[in-house]
Amino acid sequence: MLLPAFAEASAGNEYPRGQCTWAAKEFRPDIPNHGGHAGGWAQRAVASHFGVSAYPAERSVMVFPPAVMGADAAAGHVAFVQYVDWPMAFITILEANARFRDDRYAMSIEGVPILRRVIRLRNVDARVRFIRPRV
Repeated sequence: MLLPAFAEASAGNEYPRGQCTWAAKEFRPDIPNHGGHAGGWAQRAVASHFGVSAYPAERSVMVFPPAVMGADAAAGHVAFVQYVDWPMAFITILEANARFRDDRYAMSIEGVPILRRVIRLRNVDARVRFIRPRV
């Protein structure tokens, strides 16, 4: 099923505070509100003429489809790509509403803990997509 485009960009952040979608919008204000579940963001981004790739870039939004790499089985997950190290083959992401055994909280936004996680590129599932910043 094809998902419709994101609603037009709007000011502020209307995602539920503390959710992964809320944190992604905090880091990427150009992402429109009302994007639905995280797992559908890549498809909505394509329909909204955002660049979407299978390869990471700094400041992109990493989209985990449902049940991929530990994402919620129904909603999926999104995270913000803070850093890409091609020579060492890893990415550093910032995310909310995620729990992993190696939790490393990097910061807090409005009292919401933001987790920093390093992922080896070889461990990124081929179904994951990256929404590029608009230039």
